[in-house]
Amino acid sequence: MPEAWPNTQLSRLIEISRHASLKQSACGLVSTIPNSRFLYNADSPETHDQRNARTSLPNRHQAHGSFALHPVIRHLLILFLCLCNLIAPQVYAAWKEPETLVSQVKTLQIKFNIPALAIVLMDKNQVLYSNTFAHPATQRSVSVHTPFRVGSITKTFTALTLLRLADAGKIELDKPVKALLPPGSYVNSWESQSPLKAIHLLEHTSGLSDLSAQEFNSNAVLSLRQAMAVNPTARTTHWPPGTRHSYSNVNPGLSSLLIEQASGGSFETAATQLLRDMGMPGAGFSEADAPDLPGGFKADGISPIPYWNMSFRAFGALNVSAEEMQAFLYFLLNKGKTRNGKTLLASTYFEQLFKPRTSLAAQAGLTLGYGAGLYGWIKNGQVLYGHGGDADGYLSRYGIHRESGRGYFVVINTDNPKALGELRTLIENALTQGLEGKLSKTTILAAAIAEQYTGTYYPSTTRFGVQQWLAGEKEHAQLRLQNGALVFLHRGRRTKLIPTGKHLFRRADDPIASIAIIKGHDDKLYLQGELGEFVRTNGVAGQDR
Repeated sequence: MPEAWPNTQLSRLIEISRHASLKQSACGLVSTIPNSRFLYNADSPETHDQRNARTSLPNRHQAHGSFALHPVIRHLLILFLCLCNLIAPQVYAAWKEPETLVSQVKTLQIKFNIPALAIVLMDKNQVLYSNTFAHPATQRSVSVHTPFRVGSITKTFTALTLLRLADAGKIELDKPVKALLPPGSYVNSWESQSPLKAIHLLEHTSGLSDLSAQEFNSNAVLSLRQAMAVNPTARTTHWPPGTRHSYSNVNPGLSSLLIEQASGGSFETAATQLLRDMGMPGAGFSEADAPDLPGGFKADGISPIPYWNMSFRAFGALNVSAEEMQAFLYFLLNKGKTRNGKTLLASTYFEQLFKPRTSLAAQAGLTLGYGAGLYGWIKNGQVLYGHGGDADGYLSRYGIHRESGRGYFVVINTDNPKALGELRTLIENALTQGLEGKLSKTTILAAAIAEQYTGTYYPSTTRFGVQQWLAGEKEHAQLRLQNGALVFLHRGRRTKLIPTGKHLFRRADDPIASIAIIKGHDDKLYLQGELGEFVRTNGVAGQDR
């Protein structure tokens, strides 16, 4: 396990709230009160600055003469301090340069023959570590200014661009978009009952499957209108929008159309303005924007992969440096504010990044999932938020832990998921080390109610293979009641579902609810969340999707 950043310079991590500031002031005052036993908890580590502040306060007062305080007032002040202890926010220790972690990262670079990689570690106030490494054998020069392709991380920036337009009153996320888009942009058989909305595109609950092979394989530099004409049939809904999550690169394509409609300019112009305002001066969406790219390679780290132009640049074309990702992580860790103090997004829209609200599961109270531009996942009992990316020869990931104010970014220029996975494990283990895990409360689920959930379940969505899905040829799952507990069986895996509330469940190590079982408007039973998207079926192929 990588070395955690030591508990030093605590006060740098979080801007202490008003209550915490009052607590600190009161602590200093109580320390001057004669005969007061309520001084400092000897078990709590102090920083150098905290220790200096503590020891200097009595000396200052002594210079002006000591004073006595009425016992009643002193005890009231002590009671106030105790209350502050209860209401003050938790403060986590800051990170320091992770020498062990960096050494392990370099070892993985050699192990997987990664030509180049970049890494950023941050807390909410500052960059803690940022560097770019070239493989010793390449003799390539890279730095934190070197651009990398970040693939689907682009989707977060596309979403932010649309959210910003909504914040400016130029588009409404919860209104049907049919009248805003050119005719033939999409086909929705449920338009009268479940119209497609902008928020569905951001949360990937649009009812659309993914791009066709023809669109994925296109490497021409296309305008947005040209890209829309490649295969319009791929933009046909297969289930009602606003009910089920299914990740699709079609969604940001349609989002970019909405951005152009709302902004009056091109997607690239609006998105680039966001990047510049965020403090990312060189980031862009074309090969011409990034002449110093280190190149993308196959898993061997040797065979080059040509630059992929992508049919819709909004889903994955962003080129960005490690230094610029520092500005982005700062924005996320500081609730929509940039390093120069400018607020780019009102909290109403900023918070929609993290909490989904349109799927059946979200409507039932599940907070973990894909929000309006990024998603949550669980690591070591902690909820992280972020996004991953794949750009043909480049793999990337960013993640933040909101409570502690910690964040990271990592990118490699080789198409090797195992390499990225091991890098993520190292970094996320370090990020979560020392953080207290809390499990949500569990409830008792009556056997009679649990029995009503059991049965055969079939995938309720599909990214690819629509015809096989329609024919009922996707793999089924089982939900059974075993020894009084609901157990989900799928692809050889057995997962016990622990009830946490009405319709909500979690896995054994999940700190919060991660699965929902809820009845849809069609009276069918849906299982949604970290185990996938399923609907209970009567066992007839192609039925009850």
